[in-house]
Amino acid sequence: MTTNTLPAEVNAAIVKAKADGHQVFSITISGVKYVYRSINRTEFRTLQDQLTTEAEKAKLESDKAKKALPADSPELEALNIRLEKEALAIRDRGEEKLVLQGLLHPAIGPNTPAGVFPSIANRIMASSGFDNENEPEML
Repeated sequence: MTTNTLPAEVNAAIVKAKADGHQVFSITISGVKYVYRSINRTEFRTLQDQLTTEAEKAKLESDKAKKALPADSPELEALNIRLEKEALAIRDRGEEKLVLQGLLHPAIGPNTPAGVFPSIANRIMASSGFDNENEPEML
């Protein structure tokens, strides 16, 4: 996609992202062109810290609830299931935060296809150096 076919504000966002040291890419998903940028280490660590805090809070709440129950309580399994569901929800929120941080165009809306989030999140991570497909070069 050439930048001259994009709205001026998107071109400006691309120029700024590149000036800030990011790589910028585009991909077409379900017929829509999405423009996204890489994230840097500081952005990644901030996101990681937020998600870790959420996970720790969920675990502490679960542990507290478990302590209030007898060891043979059937509610213990329900608490474990709820904690697993919360872990998945935290992962999904992290994916969304990553996409919202790296996506330059278009804005995410209520009719954005569900697969856009994991697809672009994976691309953002790959463009940010989290790509295991590159073979190391032996020196």
